[in-house]
Amino acid sequence: MNKTHKGTRKGFTLLEILLVIAAIGILAAIVLVAINPNRQISQARNAQRRSDVNTIYKALEQYLIDNQSYEVGGTGITDAPKEVCKTGTEVSGSTTTSCTDKVDLRVLVPNYIAAIPADPGVINYRVNRNSANNRISVTAPSAELSQTIAINPPPPPTTSFSFNSTALGGSIINGGASNGTIGIPYTGGAGQSYGSLALSSTGVTGLTASLTSGSLANGAGSLSFNVTGTASGAGTATFTLPDIAGATGSFTV
Repeated sequence: MNKTHKGTRKGFTLLEILLVIAAIGILAAIVLVAINPNRQISQARNAQRRSDVNTIYKALEQYLIDNQSYEVGGTGITDAPKEVCKTGTEVSGSTTTSCTDKVDLRVLVPNYIAAIPADPGVINYRVNRNSANNRISVTAPSAELSQTIAINPPPPPTTSFSFNSTALGGSIINGGASNGTIGIPYTGGAGQSYGSLALSSTGVTGLTASLTSGSLANGAGSLSFNVTGTASGAGTATFTLPDIAGATGSFTV
């Protein structure tokens, strides 16, 4: 007599299912780290910036060959880096493009360039004449991933502050609440950004000189500090300025 053996089918245990889910989660995390979509997007934007910078540079060089000049619209091209006007988007009124304090490159369209490139970030491309060789410099200040994207970049500017030319507005009162402003003139700015500051006084203590974050102007400008607090006594209060665009020093009230 033949006997039929009825087998039993064993399913997955809860522990096995949990182990599989955990393994899938680990693999997914590894893949996401390897792919890093945000980095991929930044790399793609940087690739566009390299192409745009090269396009602008070649168009301006060809324009120079044909016209023996870099004279274009807007502010023109000078030694100070200026942002390229985003023609077509920066509109004043219904039809007029506003390029105030920017370089207008519409003269290049369409003979030298099909359209004016626009940076995919916030700050558009900048152009200037490199004083070291008198040739055009094109840079992408919004470049990501700590990369430098530029053709014939100018030498870094030398920023200096005139600490002996400060002028105090308001009043500093011995033993009473004080409130005043003091301006620190500088030269050699090139749009470098700086963070907010709160400088404590030495010598005469109790005062704080505060500076709101911002960016240096191209060329000359002034940093405006608001001085508040209660002076500990009569005399000179000294404030030491940390590194801003490679320049340091101190000022007094």
